[in-house]
This record gives sequence, C-alpha cells and structure tokens, in this order.
Amino acid sequence: MDIVITLKRPEGNHRSSMREVQAIGRFDGIPEQLFIELTLEGYVSKGTNAAVEREEAYLRIYHALPSTIEEALDLEDLLAKAPGVKRTTAQNALTQLEKDEIANQVGKGVKNDPKRYYRVKELGDSFCRMPASVEAAERSSGDSSGSHSAATHPHPADGNGAQA
Repeated sequence: MDIVITLKRPEGNHRSSMREVQAIGRFDGIPEQLFIELTLEGYVSKGTNAAVEREEAYLRIYHALPSTIEEALDLEDLLAKAPGVKRTTAQNALTQLEKDEIANQVGKGVKNDPKRYYRVKELGDSFCRMPASVEAAERSSGDSSGSHSAATHPHPADGNGAQA
C-alpha cells in the first residue's frame, strides 16, 4: 500500500460540514493534514487547522461588527460577541478586515478614545473567498506549509494560510 488516507470529523469547534483528511505514504508532497468543507459545489480545501481557525475568527469578528459608525465596538465588546476567538487572533482578523476594506476603525486607541470597529461593506455571496490582496500576499510570501487550496480559501490574518 502506498498511501493511507483517513477522513474524519475534526476535533474542536468546527462547522458540521468540515472534515479532516490525514494521509501518510511513501510519496513526497502528501500533506499530513488537510481540512476540507462540503459546499454546494462539492468539497473545497480549507488548508491547515491554523488556516481554518483564522477563517473562523475572520467570519466571527465580521458578523460581530456593527454596520454603523455610531454603533462601533471596541475589541473587548467584539470578543464578547465572538466567543471562542482569542484576542490576538481577533486583532489579526480586524487588521485583515481593514486591509480588505470591509471594516473601518474610529478612535485613537488612547484613554477615553479607544479604537472601535464597524463594518463598511458586506461580504456577500463570496463570504469565504480570499480577497485578491491576501492571495497576492501569500504568493509573495512563499508559504511552504505544504497545504493546498481550491477556489475557496481561509483568511490568513497572520500570513500563514494555504497557498493558491
């Protein structure tokens, strides 16, 4: 036997459509671990566990963001509305949302004027698609994680996502 592949539900807090693929074999280039998700178009590669966690944080923070500047929330309030997202991961997701021009911040980040965030654009039908800015950054970073991706990608808030 040249390759052994295991498909299972991933551990932790993942969507029910998510599966973990583990593979071992004697050939080079076989990813040890890969996450896939069942979509309307079929299974789509989501990359590594870290990439899936970044995408989940991106989406949870996005959905926690208010849609008006008057309702803008600080990081503490966003964390309360996005349970399970760690502070650093949330900060990275907010940075990526701003780069993607989906969120803006107000406030100087000083006492009595904290940074507050709000949504300026809807994600729409492509809510899991990686924006072109992220895709280009990944190509230029030369990520060598060995993970694979398809038409849908995670939002690599910390730059270690799957390559296109």
